[in-house]
Amino acid sequence: MMLELKKVAYLNNLEVMGSLGVLLLAKQKGLVVSIKPLLTRLRCSEVFISDKLLDQLLAMVNE
Repeated sequence: MMLELKKVAYLNNLEVMGSLGVLLLAKQKGLVVSIKPLLTRLRCSEVFISDKLLDQLLAMVNE
């Protein structure tokens, strides 16, 4: 299903963004104060985020 949705988005020239990108954008726009607790909750779900990627994301937003 997700691949089909991505294909439709690309065919319509829509930007495709994952959940980590959405969190980074929300932080950059001031919509959330901190993404660290959100990333922690996401990691507790079935989404795998490596320690290295987590550190990189937090460094990008000075957390």
